[in-house]
Amino acid sequence: DPARCQVHHVTHWADGGPTVLENLILVCSHHHHLLHEGRWHATFDGHTLHTHRPDRTELTHSALAA
Repeated sequence: DPARCQVHHVTHWADGGPTVLENLILVCSHHHHLLHEGRWHATFDGHTLHTHRPDRTELTHSALAA
């Protein structure tokens, strides 16, 4: 449900991450907190979002075409 999503900067805004679509993902509140706590990590290579869980499992998601 997109209405329950929060916007997260893949490269954190405080670290100079720009507020542009290529650097933003939608996440639920729970996972947003995990990303900011450093327990989960996300990177985006321009085509694929790479999410790393605490057990080092990598999840990948292809970007949607605009």
